[in-house]
Amino acid sequence: MAAVQGSIAVSADPKVQYLLRIADSALILAQRTSEWTGHAPVLEEDIALANMALDLLGQARALLTHAGQLEGSGYDEDQLAFLREERDYRNVTLVELPRGDFAVTQLRNAIMATFFKLLWERLASSSDSELAAIAGKAVKEALSPAARGRLDRPAGRRHRRIAATHRAGVGRPVALHGGTLHVGRRGHLRRRSAARPALGRPA
Repeated sequence: MAAVQGSIAVSADPKVQYLLRIADSALILAQRTSEWTGHAPVLEEDIALANMALDLLGQARALLTHAGQLEGSGYDEDQLAFLREERDYRNVTLVELPRGDFAVTQLRNAIMATFFKLLWERLASSSDSELAAIAGKAVKEALSPAARGRLDRPAGRRHRRIAATHRAGVGRPVALHGGTLHVGRRGHLRRRSAARPALGRPA
């Protein structure tokens, strides 16, 4: 039986860490979004969320592979995705919100889709040709109907739930799946005690 590989330490090089911040945000959001498979209130949205999760996972894989190549220790995408210590993940904490209220998922996904679209548009002209290629492909996926969570056509109860979620999401408690999480003004969950670096610029 092969020995279980222990945790890995990744270079603190700013270029590597910057790639990991984007990759981790896409990876965790993909995992959280995929939790709705088989549980969304409407079949169309169930399938759309699964497709969105696959798009995000593809983006994360490409970024992790590129980060591994730049890092120089020979780590592949799976090692970078699963073998780092918990505090070495650089994702924005908003993407960690668990499956609970569907309105929360819709609003979070719309926020992150808009953020990723703006980010990919800028990175498409990066001096890093591999990152530019990843961004050029990803920007086409960032504001698909699945990524928007169909916020372009809310109606009735859905609209009221999304509006209530938006009002509750800044500095107020949001009840989610058997518990309460407090979302700060930048989308950070107050249960996290250590400061996380900003995603928008290299370390």
